[in-house]
Amino acid sequence: MLPLTALLSVGIHSSWKRGRLRDSQRTLLITLVAAAVIACALVYGIYAHGHVLTPVGALLGVWIILSSLAEPLSRWRRGLRVPRGMLGMTIAHSGLGVLVIALTAVQSFTLEHDVALAPGATTTVGSYAFRFDGVQAIEGPNYDGVGATVTVSRGGAPVAVLKPQKRQYWVQHQATTETAIRMDHGNNILVALGEDLGAGRWSLRVQIRPLVSFIWLAALIMAIGGAVAASDRRYRNSKVAEAAAPGAAEGSAA
Repeated sequence: MLPLTALLSVGIHSSWKRGRLRDSQRTLLITLVAAAVIACALVYGIYAHGHVLTPVGALLGVWIILSSLAEPLSRWRRGLRVPRGMLGMTIAHSGLGVLVIALTAVQSFTLEHDVALAPGATTTVGSYAFRFDGVQAIEGPNYDGVGATVTVSRGGAPVAVLKPQKRQYWVQHQATTETAIRMDHGNNILVALGEDLGAGRWSLRVQIRPLVSFIWLAALIMAIGGAVAASDRRYRNSKVAEAAAPGAAEGSAA
């Protein structure tokens, strides 16, 4: 997908059926350099690590956003009106850029640890501390099982109390694991209860997934962009003209 996202950043500036990319060379270069700076700041400044393609994915996501903003901002500086079609395209492309950045972050910076903890013990994953406070029996309308209590903190400040469960459904005779999820500072914190290891110790799976919620936000932004573009009056006028054309042809033939 990376080559396709790079082509998208370039294709935004090509006129339909005419090309004219030479007129946008300076804009493409400026937005590419700016995207590279922002991507490096994101990857190495905020997260301080990543895979080989992590800065490439971040660069292309930021480049899509900057490229889509270039033409509307240029028209705005010159005092020209920005049509709804162009505005909707800009919003939708920006949403796609957010999606690329979010997927890059999730794939590159997700942290996952499997640990065995006794009540009162603490483990650290990333910048979060997880204290296992023990388990207790639970019973629902059609199941029973055990539920754990895990206190999450960050820098000594409390973040959440998560309660993952293991359930046994009576009728289906099916065991399920109910993962506890909490969002904090753009990160999704997930805790799943594993097996009883004896002596009060239980296995826990802990995950920190950054920017997962931004994937859903990106889809919403793209939908808003499509709605704004579809509301452009020029599209409605073209439909009216197409509908009127057959009638006009029949009148002239008569």
